[in-house]
Amino acid sequence: MSEKPRRNLTHWAVVLGVASIGLLGAIAYSLREVWRADRALAWPTTNGTIVESRSSMGCGRRGGGYFTVVRYRYQVGGASHESRRVLFGAASCDSKNASTNTTNQFPTAAAVKVAYDPQAPGEAVLIPGKVDAIAGYAQGYVPRVEIRGTPKAHHIVYADFAVTTERNELH
Repeated sequence: MSEKPRRNLTHWAVVLGVASIGLLGAIAYSLREVWRADRALAWPTTNGTIVESRSSMGCGRRGGGYFTVVRYRYQVGGASHESRRVLFGAASCDSKNASTNTTNQFPTAAAVKVAYDPQAPGEAVLIPGKVDAIAGYAQGYVPRVEIRGTPKAHHIVYADFAVTTERNELH
């Protein structure tokens, strides 16, 4: 075997190795977010209030994405807390449509139910059990994953990998 083909093989082996490590990292992150969303289904809820809901253009690859902020306050055991998590795994840079849907669903001053971790009340989420997996975000395709509990099983994981060009719409 000549020296040039051997160098090409080494090059591709390194490229594939690095890509595999990146893919494994993305899978590990997504699985962690699914696990956290599943755990949140069992969390108690409290009343909260949206204190800020806005979107502004300027994020993403060419600055054409929309930065979405939904900030809410809630109380647990007399202590006041604040969070920004709407659902697990959500990117802060959205399409205009997804950002508008999020801010419309959670307008400023709206009353909301907040699920919080009883072991760490500062950890909270507005939509427990739902994950917006961002592994496909770099390509513009985002798989949607939703966790659903059933009466007969503690928690069953269903994955809906419908590929869309928009971020997972909040329902």
